[in-house]
Amino acid sequence: MLVEFLSSHSSVVGTLFSQYNLDNAPFKSGIFIIEPGFTSILDAHSVKECWFVFQGSGELSLEGTVKVVREGEMIFFNSFEKHQITNTGPRDIKILSIWWNA
Repeated sequence: MLVEFLSSHSSVVGTLFSQYNLDNAPFKSGIFIIEPGFTSILDAHSVKECWFVFQGSGELSLEGTVKVVREGEMIFFNSFEKHQITNTGPRDIKILSIWWNA
């Protein structure tokens, strides 16, 4: 299966999101990077989403509840759950995001 790079963009200072396309896959994916001390946008959407933290650590706000997330952890978001992450560690936090229609 061919992985096609689609685009990279930043909607918030200190963050970078790169989207990828997998031929015929029933989901979409991307990697986002957040620099130390920065926070992602507050996000909520109709798709379901799963994150895998493959570098760094931070504080995840999920529907207003804050918890620490670390390298090697996976997080699932149901449709329309508000989520946001702040990089509280000393190095970039890197997250693989996979989402699909609910």
